[in-house]
Amino acid sequence: MRDSVVQRRNTVRRVFCLASITTALVGLSCSSGTNDPRSVGDGPSKLAQRRAVSVTSQIVKAVRGKHRYFFDIRNNDTGVFEGSVTIDLLGRNGTLGRETFTTRQPIAPGLGTSVFFDINTGPVSVHGEYGITAFRYEVRQVGQIVASGGGSISERFEPYD
Repeated sequence: MRDSVVQRRNTVRRVFCLASITTALVGLSCSSGTNDPRSVGDGPSKLAQRRAVSVTSQIVKAVRGKHRYFFDIRNNDTGVFEGSVTIDLLGRNGTLGRETFTTRQPIAPGLGTSVFFDINTGPVSVHGEYGITAFRYEVRQVGQIVASGGGSISERFEPYD
């Protein structure tokens, strides 16, 4: 009888050991395998490294019955920037336009790129109090928010062509 008790204890120990090893292996296979705080996760990481990427409004042009808003996306950081920038156009009642721009090639430090998008609503100089007054932006790199901000819409306006 004593031998059967010892055999059961050994069997229980083996099962427990096997279960522990299996749990550890499953945990490893589900992890991302990286310690990079900018790696893609379930949402913005509190550890995302801030980047000096800024957006400024350049000009508004009337094109084919719409208003084209031009922006400069500038990399003021020390490393290259590769990611996306979402720009919201804001009016009196909130967001009136939104576009996301993704880099086609990395933007070197100190350089920028010009982007634009069209919406029906013009600036205040065209649509008065219902016009676009400001913008805000959010910069993402590897799925993480690395910069955000906003500003006024440029007063430079070119009328219909």
